[in-house]
Order: sequence, then structure tokens, then C-alpha cells
Amino acid sequence: EETMNSQMYLDQIFAQVCGTAYVKHNPIYNHHAQNTKINSNNSTVVNAYATMMDLDHSKIVIYDGLVMAASLVGAILADYSKTKNLATLRERFRKAAPTLAKNSSKETVLTLIGEFGLNLEDAVFMDSLETYAYYGVAAVVAHELGHIVLGHCAANDWTEVLSRNNERQADLFAAQIIEVFPAKSYGIYANMFIEVLFLWMSPSNYEPSTHPHSRERVYNMYDSHDVYFRAFGLERAYLDLFLPNPDEYDVSI
Repeated sequence: EETMNSQMYLDQIFAQVCGTAYVKHNPIYNHHAQNTKINSNNSTVVNAYATMMDLDHSKIVIYDGLVMAASLVGAILADYSKTKNLATLRERFRKAAPTLAKNSSKETVLTLIGEFGLNLEDAVFMDSLETYAYYGVAAVVAHELGHIVLGHCAANDWTEVLSRNNERQADLFAAQIIEVFPAKSYGIYANMFIEVLFLWMSPSNYEPSTHPHSRERVYNMYDSHDVYFRAFGLERAYLDLFLPNPDEYDVSI
């Protein structure tokens, strides 16, 4: 039943992403979107990927671990929306990251929510949590769809530099989708803070071979919507202090 619910949840999100004017009004984007399926995977790993079988058949796979991680991000942001305590916000990402890196299951997320003292019986809090989580997953889905519609999945001339640039392009594609979400601010915040979580899960200062470093991606996301983040209480000058020092944190511990 949970697998079925996960699939229905992803189907709803995917329909909303594909139904945005940014996708529907572009014939190439719309063609690929209509020929793409989205599938859930019950693994508790925090992961997602896109693949293209041929020009008319593609799929996006979202792991349950990523959906649950987005739920935890939603819970943390929902509480921050009330408290505006940046120190607590940072500490919660720091504490959650090594646990989620090992196992991002429903049970793990519920345990962390309990340790953070968050009240799941508060209807207003739950509505905010679910909205952040929904649009956080939607941002990831939009990113993966970007890989498909921009031709990244069909390319055969793979290099590390090309792969990193493809990730940057997919980030920009997702940003355009987020821009037309009905709950735009939720998508903006959730998208960046999911990347913040990824950064805490892998805070070393070397540049990964296939993806831009998460620190770069966080700054790009902030700069794309700096007015929103300042309204959120997060100034750019404080952003680097909010992120992990690469030497202070070892996710393997």
C-alpha cells in the first residue's frame, strides 16, 4: 500500500510539473514530458535519476529515501517558519545528515522529528510540512525532467565537465518550473534546503566528478531568488556560515 501511495504521490507531482506553461508551451519539452513515465523505488537511499530508452520513451525514478528526506526538510522548514532560529535550522541539518546518509526510511525520519521536538499533531504545522515536502520533491522531479528534455540522457559524448554542466542546466530548468508553481516560495525554499541537506551529507571540499559541488549549487539557488531568502531571514553574507565547514564534519562517523 505504501508503494502504491508513493507512486500516486509521484504521479500527481509529475502531472503538475508537466502541466506548467513552461513545459506545455514548448513543443520539444512537451513531447518528451508526454513520453516520460515516473516510477517510485522503495529503496531508502536518497537518490533520483532519469534515463532515456529512445527518443519516445523515457523514465524518471524517485527513491522513497529521497521522498522521506524531503519530508524531514519540510518539517525543519515548517518549524523554522515559526521560530526564525537560524542556529537551530543549521544544527538540525547537521544532525540529520549522517543518519539519512545511512538510512532515509519513514521510521528514521519520524525518529528525527521526535528528537527535534516537532509536533505532528499540529494541523497548521503539518500543512506547512506537507507543502514544503511536496514542492521539494517536485523540484527534484523538474530537475530530472530537465535532463530528459534538454537531451542530456541521449548524449553519448560523456565527459566529467559536460556532466557537471548538464547538472547546472538541469538546475536552471528546475528553477523555471519552480517559478510558476502555485506555492512558489515553498518550492524555492525546499529546493535549496534539500541541496543544503545533500551538502551536509557530503561536506568535503573537493569537486565531485559528475556533479557541481553542492556549495556552488546552494549559492546559485540563493542568488536566483535572493529577495525570497532575505524575506526568509537568511542573508547571503551569513550563508557560508550556515553551511558546513568541510573540515568539521565526517558523515562516515
